[in-house]
Amino acid sequence: MAAERRLLPRRAGADGAERARPRRPDARPVDGDPGLGADRRPDDARRRVHPGGGRRRSVRAGLRLRDDAEGHVVTNNHVVAPADTDGGEVQVAMSDGSMIPATLVGRDPETDVAVLKLDTVPEDLTPLPIGASDDLFVGDPVMALGNPLGLADTVTTGIVSALNRPVSTENIGDVSEQEVAMTITNAIQTDAAINPGNSGGPLVNGNGEVVGINSSAATLSDPTSSEAQSGSIGIGFAITIEQATTIADQLIETGEAKHPLLGVTMVNSSVSVDGITRGSARVTAVENGTPAATAGFQEDDEIIAVGDEPVNSGVNLQALVRSSTPDEPVEFTVVRGGQEETLSAMLELR
Repeated sequence: MAAERRLLPRRAGADGAERARPRRPDARPVDGDPGLGADRRPDDARRRVHPGGGRRRSVRAGLRLRDDAEGHVVTNNHVVAPADTDGGEVQVAMSDGSMIPATLVGRDPETDVAVLKLDTVPEDLTPLPIGASDDLFVGDPVMALGNPLGLADTVTTGIVSALNRPVSTENIGDVSEQEVAMTITNAIQTDAAINPGNSGGPLVNGNGEVVGINSSAATLSDPTSSEAQSGSIGIGFAITIEQATTIADQLIETGEAKHPLLGVTMVNSSVSVDGITRGSARVTAVENGTPAATAGFQEDDEIIAVGDEPVNSGVNLQALVRSSTPDEPVEFTVVRGGQEETLSAMLELR
């Protein structure tokens, strides 16, 4: 019997763009907790109800990006969001069994990044070196660190299967309102096994440098179904370290994150140029006063590339925009009236 594949519903994006998920194996956040990329690494995460009514999250894996006295730890939003309630608590459990209380500095459901601050910073808690996902090539070896299914200090190896992979998942927004947020990232795809418990753990290159943060994995069917396939199917995703650190820096500085904005509403489409038909993102509206309006975008423009990266869907475009650097010119290739044109936009953080 063929595996069930679903076309998930369209949702309005933060930049006014309609999100239409392409038909592909469903991506789901990996339930678990952050991986502390340090000499003392944590285990699996346990979800418990705190007597005071708030949710307590016990974090046994995380990634320390800064060698500072404040002990900031980066993880996934979906890992710690349940504790973002009145009376909620977060603790980081170290590999030696010690538990360190932590404060939630901020979280960003749209990129699935969150930052914790350890109340006490152990002297031997050493950050892992930071690499660059921009230096990766398809086929490069990588290793995922974490605590899959509660198995502490587990590493799995594989290769970079794809780069700039647009991934859309549901995430936890406002906990008190039971809000469902949408996460869209321009991810690293890997066949290194990523299972529940790997969330927030580092993805490292062959030099042991962090190039991504494990965040989600593909499934062949509805993960809530009794027929859902459990465990890794060899398609896992990691947020690039560049995007993770950009969001983390904002959360540390202000407690909230802003994202690059283009300012168009779009739908999945296709367009033919010189006898070749390809996927695209068709502009249905341009918001006044946005970078898109300034750059000269028009209704019915078919966007087919951002820089050198092809665009074949609305989610693809959103992922590329979110991973772009604001306040620097970004070139968009559009098809207008059957002819290709290049528009240059200076994206804004909003």
